[in-house]
Amino acid sequence: MRVIDLFAGAGGFSTGATMAGARVVWAANHWRSAVIIHKANHPDAVHVCQDLHQADWSQVPEHDVMLASPSCQGHSHARGKDRPHHDASRSTAWAVVSAVEHHRPPFVVIE
Repeated sequence: MRVIDLFAGAGGFSTGATMAGARVVWAANHWRSAVIIHKANHPDAVHVCQDLHQADWSQVPEHDVMLASPSCQGHSHARGKDRPHHDASRSTAWAVVSAVEHHRPPFVVIE
């Protein structure tokens, strides 16, 4: 199975997919350091460092499984009641919706 990983970070989700027998073909994250680490851990995948709100989904390879780990800090009560819960990171989930609408993969796993 061919896998893409949105908000891939250092590659934990990708590593799990690889251990299950899948092949990670594309991964993206906005943080350059994370992309560098992911590339070291998954050298055969195409890596993109960008804000996924601005992704051109037509440039993403075909895949069977889409993995996505959008930012959760803006939704979590663990931030404390005195901290605002409305920030730009909350909108990262919309990038997942855009990717799914474009590709319509058979499987989507969001964590």
